[in-house]
Amino acid sequence: MIGKTYNKLDSEEIKCLFDINDIVIFTETWSNENFNYSVPNFKHHTLHRVKNVNRSKRSSGGLIVYIHERLSDNVEFLKTSEDCVLWVRLKNCSSSCELANDVLLCVAYNVPKGSSREVFIDRNIFDIITNDMLYYENMYTDCQFVITGDFNARISNRYDFVIDDDTLHVHSIPDDYVQDVYLPRFSQDKNVNEYGNYLLEFCKATGLRVVNGRLGLDANVGKYTCVNTQGASVVDYVLCKQCFF
Repeated sequence: MIGKTYNKLDSEEIKCLFDINDIVIFTETWSNENFNYSVPNFKHHTLHRVKNVNRSKRSSGGLIVYIHERLSDNVEFLKTSEDCVLWVRLKNCSSSCELANDVLLCVAYNVPKGSSREVFIDRNIFDIITNDMLYYENMYTDCQFVITGDFNARISNRYDFVIDDDTLHVHSIPDDYVQDVYLPRFSQDKNVNEYGNYLLEFCKATGLRVVNGRLGLDANVGKYTCVNTQGASVVDYVLCKQCFF
């Protein structure tokens, strides 16, 4: 987002995003503490990358969440122990819309395979998010999770749920166990990578489902989220429980 001679926040395309949305999220912002990221009528929370490669001439990574002031009374930016995951609590959403009492929004960025930053990584990003979810579930009752960001994961149209999840002949499962049901999903990306397999297993373990290719204007499409000189792919996702659709 931030370059040596420009700031994309000044572009008409970005300004349009703020005109039509109450929540705006950016990943790979290249942000640091020396820049002003303020946008009129929005409050924001930035997460700068703590460690940078020695030979790097600029900041890298970085996450920013902007939330409109009309929602500010119901927003709490939560502390994070990692520079790749940012959490936001949307409080008491049931009073303004048909949602759970609290919505925990997670914004994440997963470095691609082969990145020079892999030397700084000692935990899988999906393990980080899973541990955070367990922590917040104990802290906030009846909360719902929305996980989003750039995971550099490619999953094609593979299943993010357990196929034929039949419990009729299983007697050791909890009484509150919820069976997975078939839920079709579309994707323009026909490739799968290692992070994609991790993402699919994360969905099966947590009960979260990929929103891409299932809802809104992207229903039955699964549009590419990354298009560059190397090709096109779907690597950015929104995840939540199916009941939250």
